[in-house]
Amino acid sequence: MKTVSVLGMVHEMHETEFKDHYSLKEVDTVIRRFKPDVILAELWPGEDYRNLPDFKLEYKQCIYPLAQELDIKVLPVDYGSPKYYKNFRKWEKDKHSLVEMGEVKQELYHKVDDVIFSSIPKIFKSAKEINSEACNDIMQVLMDIDHLWFFKNQADLDFWEKHNEENYNRIMESIRNSNDERFLITFGLQHKYWFERKLKKETGIEFEAITHYCD
Repeated sequence: MKTVSVLGMVHEMHETEFKDHYSLKEVDTVIRRFKPDVILAELWPGEDYRNLPDFKLEYKQCIYPLAQELDIKVLPVDYGSPKYYKNFRKWEKDKHSLVEMGEVKQELYHKVDDVIFSSIPKIFKSAKEINSEACNDIMQVLMDIDHLWFFKNQADLDFWEKHNEENYNRIMESIRNSNDERFLITFGLQHKYWFERKLKKETGIEFEAITHYCD
């Protein structure tokens, strides 16, 4: 049976806010321990990693060099971003217009988001803790607040949800069509909880928590 796991990324923050507890060195260690055949990456298909902006430095500095060393396939599966990017950016900016007291809610939401992301590396102090179910729960609460406050009655405009659905479908299609056995999904923490929630319900694959490979 095919084995699937998810490793949460914090992009450029691996080398800034998270460096003391979840640097790219820790990412490297976890990947080596898990020994994936395929890394399903948060990259746009056709994107040249050498030209990526710094916020995806985990691919330039860690994942691609490691994949070349260990002969791991890296498959870009972020089809959702190019498909929904413009709509997501528009409604991320203008979502206050959808609800009563929207500007107040939006200002408060940004403060909550800032507090959570600045607090995570102070509270969760290892790769295992940052990839834990407890951290997943915090990410889910943050995104559930976003949906509840702004998109509860406008689900068709919740392009974050559409983005996750598109990418999840592409991920599962890639897994089912592959002859490989071990798959590691490398997406941001705000996607990780969503994918894991779905993977745990899948039949025909074995979901394995990445925390088994983390210190």
